[in-house]
Amino acid sequence: MSSASVQIVECPQEYKGSSTSTFKIFLAGGITNCPDWQAEIISRISSQVKNSSVTIFNPRRTRWKKDEIKEEEQITWEHKYLQLVDLVVFWFPEETLCPIALYELGVCNAKRIDSIIIGYHRNYKRRTDVLIQSTLAGYKDNFYLTLDKLISRILGFIVQSQLEWNPDKDTVEFVKRRKQFWEKTKIEDEQETERRGKLAYDDYDDVYRPPLLSDEDEFDF
Repeated sequence: MSSASVQIVECPQEYKGSSTSTFKIFLAGGITNCPDWQAEIISRISSQVKNSSVTIFNPRRTRWKKDEIKEEEQITWEHKYLQLVDLVVFWFPEETLCPIALYELGVCNAKRIDSIIIGYHRNYKRRTDVLIQSTLAGYKDNFYLTLDKLISRILGFIVQSQLEWNPDKDTVEFVKRRKQFWEKTKIEDEQETERRGKLAYDDYDDVYRPPLLSDEDEFDF
């Protein structure tokens, strides 16, 4: 990846950058009649990413006046960039059913898109549908009940994108940092597997997958 930066592409802006020089994230989920959770994710990632190039595609417009032309523009923009990113992040808040986001999740499930993570508030009314349908599609370990856990998983994906072998970047320090990260992830994975084995069925959707990174983690990315 190129130099460290976090770029925000807000609908209806067009992305002019390279398709391979940055890690691209699409924020799918509730927009109408719900809190601006996209802003919280953007703020957290912008404050923590240091040595990575990240581009976030945000379908929530700063200004929106509903009309037929803008609705078509919005739908077309979302359809385009959902297919061009490295990671699709879904968040379903409790305030609304998010019918468009449910449709987009169904499309992603049908296409078996590899990198999807799904978060939903504990009180989201269609969470059972999201859980069962996405589990049947193969995303059984990709669910998060809080926005904090969802953000931690996003940060984990960004770190992973930086840990690919690259002869131009694999200095002694980089290899050491990568080894530390994977050792930490292995320990967390073993701990989470043990904890998950003790869960009752009703608590199944409360699990999450490492790597989960907090503000205290020392890894620069």
